[in-house]
Amino acid sequence: MTRLYTLLIALFLTSSALAQTPFSSVSFPVNNINHLTAETNQAGDVCIVAFGHLGTDFLILDDQGKKVSTGNYPYNFANGSTILGMIGLPDRFIYFDETPNAPGTVQPYKVDRQTGQVIMLNSVVAVPDKNSILTTAFSANGRFYALFLNRKANILYVSIFKDEHTPEVRTYSLNSFGDKQMYGRLVKRGDLQLMLPGVDQNMYSNSAFSKIYASPDKLMITFDMFDNPDAPKYSRTTEILTLDLKQDKATFQQLPYLTIGRGLIFNSYLHQNKIYRFVVSNLAIQLEVHDLAANKLLKHYSYSQQDSIGIMVNDAIKIGTPDSWSPQAKSIKTTKKLFSKFEHGIPAIAVDTLTFGKLQLMMGTYHVQESRAATIGGAATRRAAVFGGPAALPLILLGAALQGTSITMTEGVGVSTYFQSILSSDNFETAPDNLRKSIQEKMSDYERLLYTQKVRPAGAVVYTYQGKAYFGYLDKETKLLNIAAFSKNY
Repeated sequence: MTRLYTLLIALFLTSSALAQTPFSSVSFPVNNINHLTAETNQAGDVCIVAFGHLGTDFLILDDQGKKVSTGNYPYNFANGSTILGMIGLPDRFIYFDETPNAPGTVQPYKVDRQTGQVIMLNSVVAVPDKNSILTTAFSANGRFYALFLNRKANILYVSIFKDEHTPEVRTYSLNSFGDKQMYGRLVKRGDLQLMLPGVDQNMYSNSAFSKIYASPDKLMITFDMFDNPDAPKYSRTTEILTLDLKQDKATFQQLPYLTIGRGLIFNSYLHQNKIYRFVVSNLAIQLEVHDLAANKLLKHYSYSQQDSIGIMVNDAIKIGTPDSWSPQAKSIKTTKKLFSKFEHGIPAIAVDTLTFGKLQLMMGTYHVQESRAATIGGAATRRAAVFGGPAALPLILLGAALQGTSITMTEGVGVSTYFQSILSSDNFETAPDNLRKSIQEKMSDYERLLYTQKVRPAGAVVYTYQGKAYFGYLDKETKLLNIAAFSKNY
């Protein structure tokens, strides 16, 4: 009976995983890896980086998935090494680390595309202020960004690297809007979660309370549930810091404060200059839509345990258990039961364009073993990532090791509980249409298929190129790196 059940699951998952196409299968004989990460260049070459206990291995593939070169460097976690970010250029990949005992500088390394040779280059002054500290760094839009904060002067710097040479530096005086708490948000709270639209549609990534959205012209950073000493008593809100990358101009906005009580907790998602805030409490679940440009509330939904959730399409879904992972999703039939499942988790929301004029939303919670209070305090610790966004997903292997739990590579460690909605992008009323699977859901289906086939990855990595996501896993037994491509074209 068990074999039959497993076979039926495999058949179902095989049909649902057809949106995936094989891209590459190459030998990558590395052992005892901590994690994998990756970066692409404009031509579609990808550099896969495998951090190990004794060194770091590099594998470069071309846009067809063929091996170009491999390399190794004695660079590992044991000596405090990190990769802050990476840039893909036509003939080389450049990755960056902090320079020891040299505040305000970074150490670039070159990986030659053709030979795989790794060369340490001269360190580069990233910011002209030695009294500033690095708060976060990431790669996006073919650039490497490093944010530095001078706490005393209340100045934030953004250093933008296009290559291994001197960066463009933007300087933002935070005194212009009278806020003195940026150190608490950017440093004490921990790393920001980089959000990549279309690929970050999961409860794990979106449960981060501090997120950064990067476009070529601006960076937008959102802070939810920050305990601001200057806020009204027992109140929290959503804050948005916008950094104009074309000029030294920063703006700071706050949504209306919410009173913390009766288990109230919230999180938000930024989509097309609108903030979608999902609020969970013992009394109600709520969705707010705020227009940042007009600084006004556009729509508000609220449902109690006795209500039918009018914006919900199909049943709510629960995936996983608090200390392990289950390949089967379970449906939740009643609002009361949904409330009970939300009780211990961190709210998360994702928004994406479904078709012209329509949005698809995913709202729910993400729950790990810790209590919710402990999880809020440790949210940044669990996401201590080298890269943000999808490339950081494999680092949950590290989190899993610390927690002693099973893992899923695309959904995190623990329980994802959520429901979905389809709304008009004009008035945010419910709009009839069919739900469509996001790239993230397709990758999750693929991972469940691997699970039913008893494949045990030694590590996994997700990267993006020209609207597609690529999911790669290293097979423990064969030492093959298998990569599958997932398209957003449904």
